Amino acid sequence: MGRVVGDLVSKKLLSSFGPMLAKATEVGQLKGQLADLTAWLQQSDRERAATAAKEAKLQHENFVLR
Repeated sequence: MGRVVGDLVSKKLLSSFGPMLAKATEVGQLKGQLADLTAWLQQSDRERAATAAKEAKLQHENFVLR
C-alpha cells in the first residue's frame, strides 16, 4: 500500500515539477555551452594576439634588414 501511495505521489510531483526540472536541465546545458563558447573565444583571442605579435616581430626584422 505504501509503495502505491509513493508511486502516486511521485507521479504527481513529476507531473507538477517535471516541466520545471526539464527547463532547469536545459538552462544548465545552455550555461555549459556558453562557458565552452566563452573559453573558445578567449583561446581564439590569445591565438590572434600571439599571431599578431609574431607578424609584428617579422615585419620589424624585415624592416631592420632592409
